[in-house]
Amino acid sequence: VGLFKIRENNIDYEDNIINITGIFPKLNEKKEYILYGNLVNHPKYGLQFSVSSFEVVLPTKEEELVTFLSSDLFPIGEKTAKRIVDTFHEETINKILENKDCLQLIPRLNEKKNDKIYNVLVDYQNTSNIVLELTKLGFEMKESLSFLNKYDNKILDTVNTNIYELIDSDEMSFNKIDEIALNMGIEEDDDRRIKALIIYVMKELCFNNGDTYLTLEEISFNLSNFVSISPEKLDYLMIKLIRDGKIVIEDKRYYLKKFYE
Repeated sequence: VGLFKIRENNIDYEDNIINITGIFPKLNEKKEYILYGNLVNHPKYGLQFSVSSFEVVLPTKEEELVTFLSSDLFPIGEKTAKRIVDTFHEETINKILENKDCLQLIPRLNEKKNDKIYNVLVDYQNTSNIVLELTKLGFEMKESLSFLNKYDNKILDTVNTNIYELIDSDEMSFNKIDEIALNMGIEEDDDRRIKALIIYVMKELCFNNGDTYLTLEEISFNLSNFVSISPEKLDYLMIKLIRDGKIVIEDKRYYLKKFYE
């Protein structure tokens, strides 16, 4: 049950706010959604929109182009990116790829920056599908571009093999990565998820308490808020994390490797 602000609708409803009911994953208030369903009159709660299915609305093409051109991949900021898109609109990338000299129309762009923009776009032609796949999974455009910049063409392999490896980059929160992973079909008790949860729980406890190490009991108790596993499995995964170079155990003190160092 939720309250949605309406941008436009094709139902017989005049207000710009509506109560909705339906089954969703976690909703993001910064995103736009297309909701499909029926307007119903609940005997107690009045008019509601009963949602049967929905879509996440990706940014419009021009907005997406501004975000793309102002990302870390390019040597320009958002203002210059907007000037470029305002000049060439939805044909921006095609125009630049056809003739990079068209960028001479944009104030404050020198030849070096023009070459950089052009070369990145040539490389990007081969990777645009990666960004599309990541946004379909639930990554924001900026996150997708940041990971593409960091992992290059291997990003989709990393996501499909073990998406939890992305936590090491500090580009996204654990909760966001976990939400995407679960939506991809990873089980709650998957070893990859539990190992990531252990690191997340240890990091949160250390920062919240001002500690550099924890006891196994502290870790186990707080881990139980997320998933239920046996002490034997926890010991097994701790050994794997030691071998992965993620944690150090010394005198029954459990350290994150970087805190230990």
